[in-house]
Amino acid sequence: MNTTHLGDVACIIYPSDDQPPEMNHQAAFITAYPEPILINEDTYNYFILWADQDYLKEITSELKFL
Repeated sequence: MNTTHLGDVACIIYPSDDQPPEMNHQAAFITAYPEPILINEDTYNYFILWADQDYLKEITSELKFL
């Protein structure tokens, strides 16, 4: 599902009906960082959050990049 977060393009991926039980209703939220993030020698352009689908919107509603 395409959406926005703080005015930027974001995506939420909800679990499918055939998701393995061990995934436990896990969903994903993906959005671009305002600027690429360098960790060690790796550059990351996207923030990815894995969380239970029941809490994903609540968590991302409070998400801000400082």
